[in-house]
Amino acid sequence: MMHLTPITLFDYMSALTTPRDLHPSRGCDAPVTGGCERCHTAITPHDAYLARFGTLRCRDCIGTDGFATVADLELFRQTGTLPCSGCGQPIQPAQISPDGTSCTYHCPTCGTTARYTTSAVA
Repeated sequence: MMHLTPITLFDYMSALTTPRDLHPSRGCDAPVTGGCERCHTAITPHDAYLARFGTLRCRDCIGTDGFATVADLELFRQTGTLPCSGCGQPIQPAQISPDGTSCTYHCPTCGTTARYTTSAVA
């Protein structure tokens, strides 16, 4: 299974802007409103990890629900496709919950199954 360090909100912001735009006076060290989606601890863009469905989590709560690269995040945002956490092959969601808050992915290549959700209990 692939274990990659997920990107932070700051990493994503850095990829989209010039270094001059990321000066601390522009809010890069300001607390993120609402904090971590799961435990509600205070986080800043430097320690806010982007989770599926547009939520932010702290390092302790992100688990395998983060994005390894900005390209992975952009692909997910545009198509719902994720790289398999087992083999890296791109996979589409196999099942989306009726309320739209979770997706189950099943990789036909290696058999890995993953479920991503915005609720605290998966």
